[in-house]
Amino acid sequence: MRRTRTKADLKATAYHEAGHAVIGRVLGVSDGRVTIRPDYNTGSAGREFGPTPSEICAKYPKRDHNAVIRAWIISVMAGAETEAALLGRVALGDGGDRKQIGLMMEENISDADWDRVEAWLRRMTRTLIWQHEPLIERVAKALLERTSLSGKMVDKLVGFGPESRLKQLESFDADPLLKEAWSDGRDFC
Repeated sequence: MRRTRTKADLKATAYHEAGHAVIGRVLGVSDGRVTIRPDYNTGSAGREFGPTPSEICAKYPKRDHNAVIRAWIISVMAGAETEAALLGRVALGDGGDRKQIGLMMEENISDADWDRVEAWLRRMTRTLIWQHEPLIERVAKALLERTSLSGKMVDKLVGFGPESRLKQLESFDADPLLKEAWSDGRDFC
């Protein structure tokens, strides 16, 4: 039996998905549509559709591959972190997101570095959420009104396109903690 979603559930889902969409765009790793329509087959309350890290690396071969991985992880973390930061709680869980984050970090981070890298990524995610709170709220409000937004509509709501997004990665490439954690020269894309 399907549970009827409350207004609070819809709001939490809208903020969660808006967090993914906005932070993903800020970091240049998202350009797809976003929806708060549930997918009862997968158990998803909503979804942000975007490219995988491998697809991003193939499309932009000059981008630093490690920066793409970090940015992608941050954009996935942004869903639940947005709920916590802007709504004060994570209402619907983020099991699927946590699984993706865990798999990506497991492939790319040593056990010795795991805790400090994850903590840095979460701090950076929260910082980006606070910096872009008005954009997240704008996208969340539009999702509550329409339930689905095209990639072009999200770009219009946030007010910038792919070129300005790519510039955001420069600061991540320079972070000494992540350079050390990813310093073994492996190519992750």
